[in-house]
Amino acid sequence: MTMTEVPRPKTLTWEVGDVVQCGSVRWALRTITGQAVELEAMNVPHGIWWRTTLGELPAKATS
Repeated sequence: MTMTEVPRPKTLTWEVGDVVQCGSVRWALRTITGQAVELEAMNVPHGIWWRTTLGELPAKATS
C-alpha cells in the first residue's frame, strides 16, 4: 500500500515563519502577539528587526 502526503492547505493569514517582501528586503515573521508583529530582515546584515502590526503588512499572497 502506498500512502501519499496531502499538502497542508495555504492560509490567508500570516503565521510565524512566513516571509513578507517589502521593497528589496525579505522579512521573516518571528513573533505574532495579537495584532503586534516582530519581523527579522533576512537578506541584509543581521540584527535588523521591525516591529509593526498585522494591519500594516501587505495582504498575504495565495500562491
